[in-house]
Amino acid sequence: MLGRFRKLRYKLIAIDLDGTLLNDEKQISDANERAIEEALNAGYKVTICTGRSLQAARDYLHKIPKDIPVILQNGALIVRNHGKEILIQKKLSKDLVLEIVRDLMNDFDLLLFRSFFEIPDIFFERISPDNPFGQYFKNNIWRMKKVENLEEFVDDEVIEVTIMGEKEIVEKFLEFKSYIRKVSKIISSIVNNWVFCELFNKDVSKDKAIEFVAGYYGIDLSEIVFIGDNYNDLEVMKAVGMPIAMENAPEDVKKHVQLIVPSNEENGVAIALKKIIKGEV
Repeated sequence: MLGRFRKLRYKLIAIDLDGTLLNDEKQISDANERAIEEALNAGYKVTICTGRSLQAARDYLHKIPKDIPVILQNGALIVRNHGKEILIQKKLSKDLVLEIVRDLMNDFDLLLFRSFFEIPDIFFERISPDNPFGQYFKNNIWRMKKVENLEEFVDDEVIEVTIMGEKEIVEKFLEFKSYIRKVSKIISSIVNNWVFCELFNKDVSKDKAIEFVAGYYGIDLSEIVFIGDNYNDLEVMKAVGMPIAMENAPEDVKKHVQLIVPSNEENGVAIALKKIIKGEV
């Protein structure tokens, strides 16, 4: 299996979805789709590495060969065979989630993510009028449920707790909490100085997930390309051999990469893949 791409400088290409492979209409362009096929035919392993859940990413998984591991929910879930075969799944303990929810629910907007495989999987009590993540709610309303008491939905199936609030207030509030040392804190997005801050099992992150996939194939992190656009991509960008950012990425993300390609609206992924195939990077 590895012999086919031993002569290639890079052997695995991991691509984020939102803001990267997907355009603003949440579609994979024909140019990006053709470029993925060309990379696969050239001997590269190509996979998805996203913060999306299995349910939210399912429509795109068929673009990836069944035998290649796909990284979902920032690494909380790694699957093969388009989600039918689980390689890794990591959840939060019920007691830890209860502690977090009880501490935060009166001060911030919270989302509770339960179950990798059932819908609805996002539960919430309220959304503040000034919450700037309206597009996220619009895109995910089909899988969300408003409840009277979030605590009643805490069980052993919780994957993440998401906090939404002003960046400085959230960071100051969490700074000295004992439970923060027991979780993986991932800032996925910042809009109007509000953070979309996700709390996962302490072993969850995109870079740890990429390390798992590297070990799965017996390749080095230096032989991996990652293409992304947002804050939850930073650690994996620092870990791999060729980090690439989209033009639409925040400046704080761009400064950690070796190559910047056109935006997700301009087929930037296709351009990156063609450069890799031609040996230009």
